[in-house]
Amino acid sequence: MKYFIPFGLSRQLLIGLCLQNTPHIAQASSMLQTQAPDAAEQVQQAFTEIVTADKKPFQLAKSEAANPKALLAKTFGKKMLARVQTVHSREIRIQKTGQPSAQHLGILTLTYASAADAKAAFGPLQKKKSGHLDHTKILTRYQWLQSGASLLLLYSETMINDQVDHFFAQYATK
Repeated sequence: MKYFIPFGLSRQLLIGLCLQNTPHIAQASSMLQTQAPDAAEQVQQAFTEIVTADKKPFQLAKSEAANPKALLAKTFGKKMLARVQTVHSREIRIQKTGQPSAQHLGILTLTYASAADAKAAFGPLQKKKSGHLDHTKILTRYQWLQSGASLLLLYSETMINDQVDHFFAQYATK
């Protein structure tokens, strides 16, 4: 099945990020004006639009992470899950026709009781220096976003790809 994503809200989000030349993840996340499920959908649409901007035919596959809490605990410690109410996951793989491998994006949405709780959890997460998830089979980069009472962990197993690099640059911390 082939998908062509029309211009939409996520395009506006990307244009806003580019115009602002946002250097900090907290600033980029403030542009997400919706709560977590909608924010995750916006991020997914933004990723799809960037990766498929060349208009080549592609297939989009969606799934869920096998054990998102274990992934979080391995890299960030079990303590960071103490105040989390729910964890939702989605995995997106975009396979372009004629390309040997797919571009990947994972989104974990951690929902807290309040925006203040999410903000309190967000601070220490920014201090981890490596920018890569621990104990993964391949080098997996990540970025955090805060959207209201939720934190979104964006991660990708796709390492050498200009479009994926461009996507992560939109949310980069410096």
